[in-house]
Amino acid sequence: MKNRCKNFPTFLALLQIFLCHLAYAQDLVAPLFNQGIALYSQRDFLGASEYLGQVCDMAPNNTQARFYLAYSLIAIRKFDEAFRHAEILCGQDPQNQQYFALRDQIQKTISASRAVRPSSSGRYSLVPKEAKVSESPNLTKPPPTNPPRERTELDGALDAFDSQNFASASEILDAIIAKDPKNAKALHYRGMVESQQGKYSDARPWFEKAISVKPDMFETFFLLGETLMKEEKLKEAETTFAKAIAIKEDVFALINFAEVKKRLGKMNDAVELYNKALKIDGNVVEAKLNLADVTLDQGKVQEAAQVVNEVLTSDPANSFAHFIKGKILYSGNLIDDSIAELKQAISGSGDNSYYKTFLAKVYLGSGRGNEALEIGNDLLKDDPNSWDARLILAEGLLLNGEVANAQEHAEQAEKVKRSPDLFKLKAKIARRSGNNEKAQEMFKACISSDPKNGQNYLEFALFLEETGDQPFAVEVYKEIKSKFPESIFAVQAQAKLDSFPSVNPPPLSSPPKPNPQGKSLY
Repeated sequence: MKNRCKNFPTFLALLQIFLCHLAYAQDLVAPLFNQGIALYSQRDFLGASEYLGQVCDMAPNNTQARFYLAYSLIAIRKFDEAFRHAEILCGQDPQNQQYFALRDQIQKTISASRAVRPSSSGRYSLVPKEAKVSESPNLTKPPPTNPPRERTELDGALDAFDSQNFASASEILDAIIAKDPKNAKALHYRGMVESQQGKYSDARPWFEKAISVKPDMFETFFLLGETLMKEEKLKEAETTFAKAIAIKEDVFALINFAEVKKRLGKMNDAVELYNKALKIDGNVVEAKLNLADVTLDQGKVQEAAQVVNEVLTSDPANSFAHFIKGKILYSGNLIDDSIAELKQAISGSGDNSYYKTFLAKVYLGSGRGNEALEIGNDLLKDDPNSWDARLILAEGLLLNGEVANAQEHAEQAEKVKRSPDLFKLKAKIARRSGNNEKAQEMFKACISSDPKNGQNYLEFALFLEETGDQPFAVEVYKEIKSKFPESIFAVQAQAKLDSFPSVNPPPLSSPPKPNPQGKSLY
């Protein structure tokens, strides 16, 4: 007991030294994290990895820093280190499928990179769509050795935010804003707190207030644009990203802006924006693949296939590339091959709901309603408000002849939003109910709301054929050729026109005269 008491002062001294070092390290975490994220957003992945690595050393439980550290290491081809950090993330949060998807994708990339192939196979690029960026102190490498600046209330709020203690972060930020209602940084971070919890409608007013105080904050416009996208407020998102781009032509802002344009049916604008992003950095695989996806939706299959094949040559594990390849195969009616590619994309992306939705559409298009219903039920279980799930379930039930139940799901979907796909579904329900007039009305509404989608025109023309209105079907096929030249839609329309005798009658000739004697007619 005496020895224990004798050593106790030494223990206290060591503990005091440890706590001092810990406090000093905690003071550095927030500025180092902010600088690392700022470098990440500027695509200085080497610099970002150095700063974020120090954050992880000082604050091992900072999962956000470790997440972006892993991506930074991927970008500079340090795959083994990236994999180690992804493993740590999986252990820290076993419920987060995003971490497992990241780990699995790195593992596949490591395996692929060790395979025998030319060394000039291309630089690997796996960068998340967004980086949450905050205005950060002007730190320079290496980190400063001077004593840290005096901590502020805002630092405390950021510490709480980083540790995902959102209630505490909100409380501190609310106190700051109460004293200084025009504190743009506090307003910005207050929006981030809500956004991080998925409360997008609550986040939006905070971002808007921050912009009203400081209208040149690119990061706030960027996050507001993403918030509006998630709320399906696409027109407002379009305006917001335009303002963000006016401040700074950032690659990821351009990609998100293009996605908004695509979802609004403005395909040519989307193509222009993706190309602009690629001019800034031609190695951004996400921009390449999104551009391929848009060109595929425009019916330009060969262009899309070329890009996808190039990406898969250098990055065989890329889930998005496998997804687009699945869409290409489906457009060629190679159903089983399409399903295999889509399943590979889903497996490599942690059960991506967007990929699962398209797989369900493939099942529906090939008459496999029960498999589509299984996906629809899974999606609805994950998100009871899922609009896509409602449409899948409605069409699957329609295939099985359950018209009333299909109608119920369509009505639930309409409460969330109206869209071309919903109009098309209502057309199919009306057709199945024998109301062809209503079906035609819904098809016209579908085309009117998305006039640059050739697939909708084709489905309308097929409906007209089925219901016996061949003259109108011919008009639609001709319109497809005019509106979508050099596309797969035009090829399919021409094939249909060629099959109509009334459109392409055989050459006229005199009817043969009876020739009972078997004499030559000429």
